[in-house]
Amino acid sequence: MIEPSDINSLMWPYYDPSLLLKLLDFHLKEKVYDQKAVLEQRAKVLSATRLDSAFRSALKDLDRDPPSDYELHLKEAKESRKKMEEELREVLEALREEEAVKMLSGEKEMKLKKIVEDIEIDEKVLSTLFEYAKMLYDSGEYEEAVRLLYFFELESNNKEDIISSLWGQLGGYIVLDQKQKSCHAFIRLKDAVDSLVFLP
Repeated sequence: MIEPSDINSLMWPYYDPSLLLKLLDFHLKEKVYDQKAVLEQRAKVLSATRLDSAFRSALKDLDRDPPSDYELHLKEAKESRKKMEEELREVLEALREEEAVKMLSGEKEMKLKKIVEDIEIDEKVLSTLFEYAKMLYDSGEYEEAVRLLYFFELESNNKEDIISSLWGQLGGYIVLDQKQKSCHAFIRLKDAVDSLVFLP
């Protein structure tokens, strides 16, 4: 049985953990590698996410307990989330309106200024929104994460930040097995990268 301790163990810190988990789950299903070695890698990858239940389950499969500082880390993560949600309360409420949900689902391609016209969307709010979307992504809340990243893409004027948001959207759609939206996100990402690389 092949050991996943060569290229995988060297490269996993540079992968999107959510996408790497899909690969590791495939290895478990197909028994490509030694099962215990894959479970070790899976637990290691999960430790870099906010997927608490999955992480605890992975440790249980290995007959291990969470690290001694894990509960403190979890508490801090929950407090951070609560703080961001409070800062973004008006924005999140507006973006959860039915019309906004349809727009952010790609049913309407347009700026969402009217949805949030009474809310000040400054750089600080956008930055917090991006961090909140990343937190949702790491928590496995992919649908909400890609919606917020799409809104961020529409509102941001920073090309590098837009590229980051597109990477997140692409990863989310892949994890959600939404092939058409994955293709659209990939094309937008390619165009955004090309426009940045080939600036005069």
